[in-house]
Amino acid sequence: MAGYDWLNSFLRRNPELAIRRAEGVSLARAEGTTRERVADFFKLLQHIFEENSLFDKPGRIYNMDETGCQLNNNPGYVIASKGSKLVSSITSGERGETITVIACCNAEGNFLPPSCIMKGKRKKPEYEDGMPPGSFLYMSAKSAYINAEIFKDWLQNQFLPRKPDGKVVLIVDGHSSHCDIDALEFAEKNDIIILSLPSHTTHFLQPLDRAVFKSLKSAYSTACNNWFEQLLSEAWGKAATCKNGTSAFRSTGIFPFNPEIIPEHA
Repeated sequence: MAGYDWLNSFLRRNPELAIRRAEGVSLARAEGTTRERVADFFKLLQHIFEENSLFDKPGRIYNMDETGCQLNNNPGYVIASKGSKLVSSITSGERGETITVIACCNAEGNFLPPSCIMKGKRKKPEYEDGMPPGSFLYMSAKSAYINAEIFKDWLQNQFLPRKPDGKVVLIVDGHSSHCDIDALEFAEKNDIIILSLPSHTTHFLQPLDRAVFKSLKSAYSTACNNWFEQLLSEAWGKAATCKNGTSAFRSTGIFPFNPEIIPEHA
C-alpha cells in the first residue's frame, strides 16, 4: 500500500492535483450526469443564446431555484447547575418545520429579493418583519414546498416586474411546478424563455446550487437561536453577492458560455 511519502512525492510531481474532501453524490445523479446529456443541454443553451443575441448579455440570463431552511435548530451549550439531568434551550421552531426560500439571480450577480413559502393558511404581518427588503412570503396549506400556483404567481408578481424589457432566459430545474402549462404560456407572452436543466444534473449545472446555497446555509446556521426573518436577512446579505452570483454562472459554463467546463468524468 502506498504510504505518506509516496503520496507527498506524487503530488509534488503533479502540481495540478490536490487532495479535496469528497462530496456525496447520489447514484441517480452520478449516472444521470453523462457527457451526452450535458452536451445536449449546452447545444440547446447555445441555440437560445445565438437566436436571442445573449452571449454578451449576462443581465438577461437568470437562474431560479428553491432551497429549504429549517426553523428548528440544534441547541448549543448553556450554563447549568452541576448535576442537572435535563438542560434545554429555546430553539426557533418545532422539530422538522421548514421554510422554502426561492432565490433568483442573473449572470451579472444581481439577485431578486428572496421569496419564502411557509406551511399554513393565514399570514400574519409580523411573519415578514425583518426579512430582506422586497421579500415576499407565501402561505401554503399543504406544505412549504413550491407548487405550480406559487411558481406562476412568483413569475407574475416577483420576477416579471424586475426583469429588463425584451427576451430573458430563466434556467430552472425539472420540478413539475416549473413545467405547468399556465406558467409556460405566461412566460412566453412576457418574453421569458424558461429552460429546464436535465434531470440529475443540478449539482453540476445549477448556478445557485454551485455557489450560493452552500454559503447561504452556512451563514444561516451561525445564528441558530434567532428568529427566521432576521436570520434570512443576515444570511442573504452574505450569500447573495455579486461575486457569488457571477461565480455561480461561471462554474456551470452557462455564462461566459463554456461547454468544456464540465469534466470528462462527469
